[in-house]
Amino acid sequence: MDDLLLKNPTPDFAEMRKVLEGEMEPRRVYLAELGIDQEVLQAITEQYLGQTWTPWNSRDEVIPPKEYVERLVTIYYRLGYDYVPTWCVWVNHPAPRRRRTSDTAVLARDEREWVDESRGLIGSWEEFEQFPWD
Repeated sequence: MDDLLLKNPTPDFAEMRKVLEGEMEPRRVYLAELGIDQEVLQAITEQYLGQTWTPWNSRDEVIPPKEYVERLVTIYYRLGYDYVPTWCVWVNHPAPRRRRTSDTAVLARDEREWVDESRGLIGSWEEFEQFPWD
């Protein structure tokens, strides 16, 4: 599995952005991933990079620890992705409805949780007006 992590990755976000914005034709397939589960990130960090994993729970900490961000960038870079997904934590907004079930993945937690997307946070004009915009 040593070839899992590329020895000389060549990501090019600037080129990928030009393709996405229609400024140029793609020269290749650009690698993108919206997210990787924490268990997988930890396994890659510890087993293939030989580093200690620094977890981050966005519900407990608004700003991720520096070490978490550094490991995330390293993982995406070494796997050959053309960008690292980023997001901001929206403070003081209503919590979305969440769903839970038992976890059957190889790198399993006790339960798996995800946002119930059957309805958005705002479903009416009244809810829009009452929404706690920062």
